[in-house]
Amino acid sequence: MKLKYLFLTLFAAAGIAFTACEEKEQDISRPDCRFSKDTLKFDSRADFTTVKLLANRDWVITCDSSFVGIDRIAGTGSGEWQYVDISVTRNNGYNRTATVYATAGRGLSKDIIVISQRGPKGNEEDALLISVSEFIQKADTQKDWIIEGAISGINTQYKYFWIKEGTAEVEVYQPLNFDAFKDQLVEGGIARVKGRYKLYTASSGKQTHEMDKGTILKFTAPSTPDPGNNIFSETFATSLGNFTQQVKSGTVTNVWNYDSNYKCAKGTAYVSNTNNASEAWLVSPEIDLAGQTSATLVFDHAGNYFTSISQEVSLYISKDNGEFKQVKIPTYPTNYTFVSSGKISLKDFVGHKIKLAFVYTSTATKAGTWEIKNVVVNKEDSGETPYVAAKVCETLAEAAALGDNDLFEYNKGALVVGRSSGGLVITDGTTTLYAYGETTATIGDKVNLKGSKTTYRGLPELNFAKDDLSIASSNNPVTYPQVKDITAGFDAYTATTYEYISFTGVLTTSTNAAGTTTYYNVTVSGATKKGSIQMPVESLNINNFKDKQVKVTGYYAGSNTTTAGETLHNMILLAIEESGASYLNVSATAFSVKASDTSVSFNVGGNVDWTASCSAAGVTVSPASGNGAATVTVSFPANTDTENDKSFNVVVSTTAACTPNSYTVAITQKKAGSASQEVINVSFATIPTSDFPSGSAAGLTEGTYTLEGHSFEFKATTKFYWNTDGYLLIGKANSYILLPAIAGKKLTQVKFKTGDNASTSVVVDIYKGDGSASMGVNSTALNKGTEYTWTVNGEVGAQYQIRVCSAHNAQFKYLELSYE
Repeated sequence: MKLKYLFLTLFAAAGIAFTACEEKEQDISRPDCRFSKDTLKFDSRADFTTVKLLANRDWVITCDSSFVGIDRIAGTGSGEWQYVDISVTRNNGYNRTATVYATAGRGLSKDIIVISQRGPKGNEEDALLISVSEFIQKADTQKDWIIEGAISGINTQYKYFWIKEGTAEVEVYQPLNFDAFKDQLVEGGIARVKGRYKLYTASSGKQTHEMDKGTILKFTAPSTPDPGNNIFSETFATSLGNFTQQVKSGTVTNVWNYDSNYKCAKGTAYVSNTNNASEAWLVSPEIDLAGQTSATLVFDHAGNYFTSISQEVSLYISKDNGEFKQVKIPTYPTNYTFVSSGKISLKDFVGHKIKLAFVYTSTATKAGTWEIKNVVVNKEDSGETPYVAAKVCETLAEAAALGDNDLFEYNKGALVVGRSSGGLVITDGTTTLYAYGETTATIGDKVNLKGSKTTYRGLPELNFAKDDLSIASSNNPVTYPQVKDITAGFDAYTATTYEYISFTGVLTTSTNAAGTTTYYNVTVSGATKKGSIQMPVESLNINNFKDKQVKVTGYYAGSNTTTAGETLHNMILLAIEESGASYLNVSATAFSVKASDTSVSFNVGGNVDWTASCSAAGVTVSPASGNGAATVTVSFPANTDTENDKSFNVVVSTTAACTPNSYTVAITQKKAGSASQEVINVSFATIPTSDFPSGSAAGLTEGTYTLEGHSFEFKATTKFYWNTDGYLLIGKANSYILLPAIAGKKLTQVKFKTGDNASTSVVVDIYKGDGSASMGVNSTALNKGTEYTWTVNGEVGAQYQIRVCSAHNAQFKYLELSYE
């Protein structure tokens, strides 16, 4: 030990001798660099997640694939976790993978995250997978195919083996990577190989079906004998086994399927980019617990895109073909990473025959994905998480007081006093709760239900499966408490119960990135928070009130903050009406235009008389007055001043008693010849490039083209092409034009004109380049043959999309993009 200290002392002295003029003490600790996760899984949708990175030296992050985005690619080492956003673009093709690398200390410490993202075409490998008999029947000597089967014989000397599937058999002759697998291959194991067919004819005339000089993709050894502890097991590694599907409701006929990519049972009603309402059970074969003194169930599961997974998926068990009863799942997943369910004691079922049912539910506004594998019933007495029978509650307050995921049963006939498309507001006269689930019950019904309790947006909430709610009686009288109007103190409002409230504001709508979900928000004058209407029922005709001043009445349903930083007060809506209150608003309060621009337009909304004026010389405003909604155009001369920007204001005001009663729209016109501005003009009056798809090539769904010296990427749900009438068509919801990024500049303005025969129901908006969030520029349908100029608050060097947000084709006659 003393020698060690002596050596370090001498070494330190030598360091001083050679670096006497350097005062900074060097960090001689071991470099450390590690992520908080080692794998990330994504659905086909554009998405992102946040991971943590711990590095004690300066670090760099790289990735080997372009579909992955990283918001921070370098940073300074510290002793604290640092946050990095990892995103993926939408995947319209095969499943794909990528690796994200982090290095620190000049590469002395490294870590990786493996990214996997699903695609609608599935696994590219599986697309080539055919049966052994099909391989023989095709006899295709020109194309690679993949076959899989049990090894029925091996010759290591001459490097070949046989794959057998039923009565069909193929000799895999001298695969190129045989040596890499030769110590693993055993008879009875499953081999997957890729290659081309060859018919070999021996001198004797005997013919053999071969795969000649192919490649071994993987080998799975035969399963080991059951150790004797398991009573039942199903891995779902190759199929759904003896489990059966029971679709209780919905139009999706196959909610539960075997996923060959992730080797699991997968339940989802998200089909063709659409959320579907459903309830589907995956039911096990009969499991005999006769003679057992103890038993435990455990399984692995993963899930994503749920509103609240503990509300939307559940486990039921029946005994001796009796009624299925819900069983508490101790642990739920938070994403596509598989987690253990935790041990579930089956002590109440020993000595009986049981069936398991994995119950998946969804709505037309939210359909998640639930994945299950490694279901095991063994002889262990878990003693940790006993079977939890449902608590029979005499009051709804008892149900609300349960722990999250605890089971309840209520048979006193709760009165339905409110409805959304996703559930019910119920009361026992003292306590009011929201119950989430699919049902035909309506206001005035009394219902009995069972399920589980959870907490959502700060309030207790019940969830139930469709079969677990029954209507005890109908047409009961409903009396509502005195409504609390929270308009005046909207930002300060808080509640810990489902209060009966109302507020007044302007109703607006927006859609999610996929264009599959519509959000209804209410902007309250003078408030920074907004109201959010949760899954309104169709009978309220809420779309008829869009962009109008309304009074909404219903039950408070908790508050939350969105990823964009907006705080929402949520409501289960019971009534909506146009408000008699006066109001005035404008669609934009600031514009930045080019020196050559001579006009801008914005929308005025309201129900009052108003005026619009500007005192700047040479500026005209039309119309200068109006009542209610109108489009105001401000005209001005081009700026010829090469030294200075021009700025002027348009004031929109009313004498009516409303707050606010005046808006200032600020317009900044750039100086002439400004070097800070770059404009890209793309006209579709002629075919933009020789290889650009024309109408005769309709059906193309993606492509990257150089237009006016810049790269544009086109992705369409159905098709995109150029039409001889001089417009670009890009097809339907989720389609987008990925705009170029310019180093050192940010996108500030997008101008375009719609086609003369374009749909008047299409909604187009500006989104971030990865499709993760709207920039909030537009949420209304476009008119045909109309020019639009949108101000974009872009980030330097960032990409953005022009995205179609509704189920209609969009048409563009030209694009004009301004960067500064």
